[in-house]
Amino acid sequence: MPRSHTQQVFFLAAGAIALVFLLNSCAVDIPKDNSDPNRPAIELSQNDLDHYDDNGKLLWEMHADSVKFFDTAQKTEAERIKIQFSNADGQNILNVEAQHLVYDHRSGNLAFTGQIEAKDSSGISFTTADAFWDEAGKKLWSDSPIRVERDDFSLTGVGFEYKPDEGTLTTQTGHLQIILNP
Repeated sequence: MPRSHTQQVFFLAAGAIALVFLLNSCAVDIPKDNSDPNRPAIELSQNDLDHYDDNGKLLWEMHADSVKFFDTAQKTEAERIKIQFSNADGQNILNVEAQHLVYDHRSGNLAFTGQIEAKDSSGISFTTADAFWDEAGKKLWSDSPIRVERDDFSLTGVGFEYKPDEGTLTTQTGHLQIILNP
């Protein structure tokens, strides 16, 4: 005996409601992304980190007491660091020690903060604060006061640009005090 149109609509509606409840009970709750952009993705202690160019050439090697990688900010922060820069031949051309470092993953630039001590392969050493490594220009620079020393001289000034590949140190001001050592 054929069912009435009302019965068919009723069974169809009941089936649809049952299907909705069945699908709802099988649904997976996807958690919201509550990640804190200020929280590092990775933290390491007593770590060595090597940085290479696109051709696999070593640009610098770093040792740090602590390293934090931040994915969302595309940066790495390190504390109490020692970094060795290499030239195209892989030779060590500059050593830098600093209290704090921020490495920008996008640009390759480094920001050193706190007291910075650096020494190049020719024996020139200098101290300054808050210096920056410009990866594109391959230079270390700062607007801070600087003291430069070598066996035979000492000089002081404010602001500098140092290019280790060329071995040149240029100050931003003409106010230098040169002290010749005997």
